[in-house]
Amino acid sequence: MIESIRGPRDLKRPLVFAHRGASGEYPENTMIAFKKAISGRADLIELDVTLSEDRKVVVIHDDDLDRTTKLVGNVRKFESEILRELDAGSWFSRKFETETVPFLKDVLDLIRKSETDLNVEIKSTAMDDAVFENSVEPLVLDLIRRADLRQRVLISSFSWECLERIRKIDSEIKLGILVGEESGNVEDAIVFAEKVGAWSVHPSVREASKENLEKISEKNLLKVVYTVNEAADMRTFLDRGADGLFTNFPKRMLKLLQKEY
Repeated sequence: MIESIRGPRDLKRPLVFAHRGASGEYPENTMIAFKKAISGRADLIELDVTLSEDRKVVVIHDDDLDRTTKLVGNVRKFESEILRELDAGSWFSRKFETETVPFLKDVLDLIRKSETDLNVEIKSTAMDDAVFENSVEPLVLDLIRRADLRQRVLISSFSWECLERIRKIDSEIKLGILVGEESGNVEDAIVFAEKVGAWSVHPSVREASKENLEKISEKNLLKVVYTVNEAADMRTFLDRGADGLFTNFPKRMLKLLQKEY
């Protein structure tokens, strides 16, 4: 459980973040991918959220629907009733044609009954110009609170403004600072992480040099690298001191860790 982990020194072994669920073997961001990550004993499930037209919190990565469903258009232009019925599995394999687009409430219900924790990535494009009662930040926090999972959820985003908004609403929930092309560099992320009292910094593989990971660790922040799928690459970043990895193949990483922990 991540609630007891305050920094790198509290870790017994590196954490396995199932990226969009067990998405290397199952359609990403679907209930089957999340259930398989749980049964495979991943430490956390990572998923992406945005809003439907009627302001429900939808679990999907892309802004547009066409890559993972048979509907074309922006997710935010459709009401939840339509989104909930979409086939979100056939693009991966016909045998998953019954998999539909989940909503955050569905996944929180699943997490509550498991020992796996959750990383909710809020898409930058889900944000409003300001925070309203039905903006994505308060909606996500309210769902987490109602599920009684505040201690077991990590919220991340490439939008550091979004994370700052989250911190103003909730002073304790764990925050993960995503580092990538649409945000600042690792040094900027460390400064921002200290400002908002973050739990972790998440650099891409390009930003995850040994030097950068050491800089993150010096501030007692966890360093979690994305997205690492091959065993040899997992070994490389673990040897550099990563406290966790985002991977589409959580079973592969767990097998690697079992040899050492």
